[in-house]
Amino acid sequence: MIIQVWCVYWSPKDYRNKYVARLFENEKPTTETLVSKSYTPIKLTLQRKGLVRMERFENDDPAIKEVWL
Repeated sequence: MIIQVWCVYWSPKDYRNKYVARLFENEKPTTETLVSKSYTPIKLTLQRKGLVRMERFENDDPAIKEVWL
């Protein structure tokens, strides 16, 4: 079974001062990303996919803002 998780980042090293959502499948990164200067387009795209937002874990990379399942 493939479990897909979207991680939303703010200003990761490869996209400074941008929001980035990266798709992971079974904890492995894929090449699918969403990039935006603002958070709203990222949030709306993930909501349209029928995903549910979850808070980040305390030990996550500081650039991670949330995850969507």
